[in-house]
Amino acid sequence: SLNQSFPGPRGNALVGMAAASALHFAAFECARPAILAMFSSQRMGFGEDDAAMPFATGCISPFSIVLLWFYSRILQEHGPRVALLRSALLSMGILTIGGFYLTYAESKIRQGNLFSPYFLFSTRLCTFFLFISQNSLVHLIFTQHWAFLGSLGQQKGSKDTASAWIAPVAGIGSVFSTLAASSVKKLTDASLSLPDLLFLAAFILAGSAGAAEFAYTTAEKVRWNNMTRSIIRL
Repeated sequence: SLNQSFPGPRGNALVGMAAASALHFAAFECARPAILAMFSSQRMGFGEDDAAMPFATGCISPFSIVLLWFYSRILQEHGPRVALLRSALLSMGILTIGGFYLTYAESKIRQGNLFSPYFLFSTRLCTFFLFISQNSLVHLIFTQHWAFLGSLGQQKGSKDTASAWIAPVAGIGSVFSTLAASSVKKLTDASLSLPDLLFLAAFILAGSAGAAEFAYTTAEKVRWNNMTRSIIRL
C-alpha cells in the first residue's frame, strides 16, 4: 500500500496529493462533457459550425504557453505550493463565473429577450474560453501534482519505492475519472443543468485544493523534522 511504501508523515503527504490528483481528474470529467455539449449546441454554442472545434483545439497550445508564463513567475516568487493553489483557484473561478453567466444568458435566450443575439454571441465566447482554459489547466495542474509526488520518491532514494506507488496513484486517478464520467448522465437525468455540472466541478476542485494543501503542510513538517535532526547531530 501507499503508507507501507512511505510510512509516517511522508505517506500521509503522498496520500493527500494522490487524493488531490484523483479529485482533480474527477472534476475535469464532470466539466468536460458539459462544456462540450454547450460548445456544440445550437442555442448556446456553435452548433453545426465544423470549423469551431478545430479552431478551439488549436488555441489550447497558445493559451497553455500564456498560462506557463504566469505559472513560472508565481513559482519563482512564491514557490510550488502557492503556484498550485492559484492554478486550482483560477480553474475554480473560471468554472464558477462561466456557470453563473451561462445560466443567466440561457434564461434570457429562452425568454426571447430583445438582446438574444448578443447573449448568443456572448455564450459562444464563454463556452469557447471554457473549452480552451480547462483543457490547458488540467495539464498544468496535473503536472504540478506529479512533480510533488516525484519529489517524494526522490527523497526516499529508491527506484523500487517509486515504482510501488506510481501504479496505485495512477489507478486511483483512473477510477475517479471513470466514476465521475459515468455519473454525468445520472446527474443530468436528476434535473441538474449543464451549468450546474460546472458548479459541481468547481466544488470538487475545492476538495482537490484542500487535499493538496494538506499534502504540502505534511511534507513541510517532514522537511522541518529532518532539518531539526541534522542540527541536533551537529
